[in-house]
Amino acid sequence: FEAARNNLAELYATQMNRPEDALLHWKAASCPANAHNNLAAVYLGAGRWDEARRELEKALAIRFQFPEAQRNLQILAARTGGTIQL
Repeated sequence: FEAARNNLAELYATQMNRPEDALLHWKAASCPANAHNNLAAVYLGAGRWDEARRELEKALAIRFQFPEAQRNLQILAARTGGTIQL
């Protein structure tokens, strides 16, 4: 059911503006750090830099050595002038 949960989470995050519901589905399908990273990716795609940064902070607070979140942090830095403070 992981694919179904991921699809529901994506729908909640992108179309319904219900990030808490999206996080619940992503957490059930994976882990909390991945859930926050996924939401950050949605925010990056929408140009919502502050929200993306907050979600990446949460993901990295849970799991600091998390390559996917670190990559998203690099993307965020590139799109916002090159520096990010956590």
